[in-house]
Amino acid sequence: MIPRWLASGFFIIGEEQVVAENWNRPHGNGKIDPEQFLPYPKNPIIAKFFREIGRVEELGSGVRNTFKYSNIYVPGSMPKFIEGDIFKAVIPLKKEANQDLNLERLGENEQKILELIAANSQITIFLMAENIGISTTSVENNIKKLKEKDILERIGSARGGHWKIID
Repeated sequence: MIPRWLASGFFIIGEEQVVAENWNRPHGNGKIDPEQFLPYPKNPIIAKFFREIGRVEELGSGVRNTFKYSNIYVPGSMPKFIEGDIFKAVIPLKKEANQDLNLERLGENEQKILELIAANSQITIFLMAENIGISTTSVENNIKKLKEKDILERIGSARGGHWKIID
């Protein structure tokens, strides 16, 4: 038997993260990738209610905005949205300890490149070089190191693709 407080979902604000869980009609299973995200109402009744009272920008904007702005509040953090019979959202409020250790092992330019990519996954090598104040060759060498360390990958073509920071 499911406890009554859990039957409709819950919202917990902790010191290190905010966790929200709610029953829904899943459109898929597993972690939601912001690059491949297609909006679909997790709970159609609630979505319709908020749409009627004018409190929704557009379907899916909350997930996109959370990925977009979470790095501003907690640099280096990444929210997690997990879809299944229960939709789970985990928003970090602090950096995880292992994230700090991994970043300390990176060079200054590698860290700056990751920060720029976290802010804009479609940034070009030229813009990265311009923002950091180094040559494009130096940016390419640092990206090569990040790829070798399995921290960064390129999705798609050189022109139409985007960068992905690997968890």
